[in-house]
Amino acid sequence: MRFHKIQFVVLLIIIALSISCTTEIKLARSIQKDMNQISVLCDYPDHIILTNSLLELPNNMSEEESNAFYDSAYSNSQYIRYIDDTIFLRKFKEYSKSIFENYNVNYYEEEDIDAFLSSAGELYIINYKQLELEERWENYHDKEWFGNMLYEEDFWIMGLSLNAWIDVAKINDTVEIQRHLYIESVLVDEVDGMFFQNQWTGDVNYQYRLDSLEVSDVGELQYQSADEFSYHVINFVINKEIRDRLNSLEELEPMNEWFLSPGSGRLIPRAK
Repeated sequence: MRFHKIQFVVLLIIIALSISCTTEIKLARSIQKDMNQISVLCDYPDHIILTNSLLELPNNMSEEESNAFYDSAYSNSQYIRYIDDTIFLRKFKEYSKSIFENYNVNYYEEEDIDAFLSSAGELYIINYKQLELEERWENYHDKEWFGNMLYEEDFWIMGLSLNAWIDVAKINDTVEIQRHLYIESVLVDEVDGMFFQNQWTGDVNYQYRLDSLEVSDVGELQYQSADEFSYHVINFVINKEIRDRLNSLEELEPMNEWFLSPGSGRLIPRAK
């Protein structure tokens, strides 16, 4: 008798999970179909922080010494001292707007707050609390098998990263006030490298050619960062909507993380 009770409980769990999964898929399809029912108001900082992290800040420095160090690091930077953060921010905002709208999400900025608040559907405030353009070292790693031996190569290359601290809050959300997100978008030196083995000695060496970053590449980072940040935010909003709606219907947690396909716009599940 006890064995049959256990079987019955397992059967109930399987049925509950099946119903939950079916409901979750229906919710995802509904959101995908009605992306234009999501509106975002993006709020940006007045400027972008420019940081040279190639040099490590010494310990036990006074505030005055730290300020002098950062000023010197900026003046001796390879890239950021040539970048106009006002132009960068303007292009970043323009690209962000086009990317949100490309996914059929309604886009607003601070001056449009009345229209935003009066719009139908789900409303989200995306507050870019801080944006930092950072010049830094990035680790490059390559590996290859020769027979039963694995050869690896590591070295440092230059990177230029836009770092974002973002608060996401849904209007009239009584469950979750806001969520803090941190996202990076990085451009790096391009490495064209390969391992080769000396056929006479058997020694394996690594050779590479470096295509170094140029100041002009900052235009690529303007678009890349806007694309990656907007995509990340949209996916966060979609998963929150699925989670909240599923919870209100059945008090269950979703079984998947959902991601928009950049090519087709379809929502793709990934098991947690």
